[in-house]
Amino acid sequence: MDAKPLDIVLKELVSDLNIGPRLKTSLIFNHWEDIVGSQISQRSRPKRLKQGILFISVSSSTWANELDLMAGQLIEKINSYCGSRLVEGVRFKADFTP
Repeated sequence: MDAKPLDIVLKELVSDLNIGPRLKTSLIFNHWEDIVGSQISQRSRPKRLKQGILFISVSSSTWANELDLMAGQLIEKINSYCGSRLVEGVRFKADFTP
């Protein structure tokens, strides 16, 4: 029996367990600063992803408004980083304490 390369074994395992979408979603939460940059990440945190809507806590209503204006750019950055269209919309709530 020939040994398979580790990357092939891992891809098969992810596929068999159907955890690919969860792994991609975890990228949003584990790499928030890499995705949005330090200025935004210091004032916000993703809370949950439900039915394509990413709920984000922000430090103030001013930041909620500012990020709402950038929603399209944020969605594009997030989906590009994750390699698939996970996020279709964003909602902001001013309840984050840095």
